[in-house]
Amino acid sequence: MKKGFWKTRTCAVIAMCAMIVLSVPVGACVSVSRERDSAEQSYTGSDSTWGLSDDVLLCSSAAANLMTLGARLLPGESEETAALARAREELNAAVAPGEKCAALSKLTDRFHALYGKLSAMDLSEKDRQDCDGVLADYNADLDMISRSEYNREAAAFNSILETTPGGAIASVFGARPLELFAPTDNAGGEP
Repeated sequence: MKKGFWKTRTCAVIAMCAMIVLSVPVGACVSVSRERDSAEQSYTGSDSTWGLSDDVLLCSSAAANLMTLGARLLPGESEETAALARAREELNAAVAPGEKCAALSKLTDRFHALYGKLSAMDLSEKDRQDCDGVLADYNADLDMISRSEYNREAAAFNSILETTPGGAIASVFGARPLELFAPTDNAGGEP
């Protein structure tokens, strides 16, 4: 009795080899995707974890608090308050990590300019405490940003992508390096 091709040992061996060959790129892509998700989560955060972008938002909020103090304490509309408002808008509009970093650098410069103008004024004790409290909050947020694990994790992911066979296979299927939280050439500014 003659067996059909689909019921032969040869067919089984060919199918097994095909599955083994296909499992390599699929496994590589899944593994690299998990690494990327882990690194991205340290930037974006999640419901249960705090991300670098959350700390950047806290800096934006502290800047808004200083703008409120500036609007109340400075006569008329000051250039420093308006410049800080524009820097906040740029930060909130920035999407990529490099753009966010450059915008945060600009926000920090504008924040310190407004704080410097306010601290040079003859303020009441309460107003001085409010200004100093906002500065302390802003500096604490910057400290959290400086200690973020995102750049280390993104660099480790990029290294996996560049140096491992799985990374090379995943690159063929569209995996790309992560951008670091550092100013990009086209974003301008310094960290």
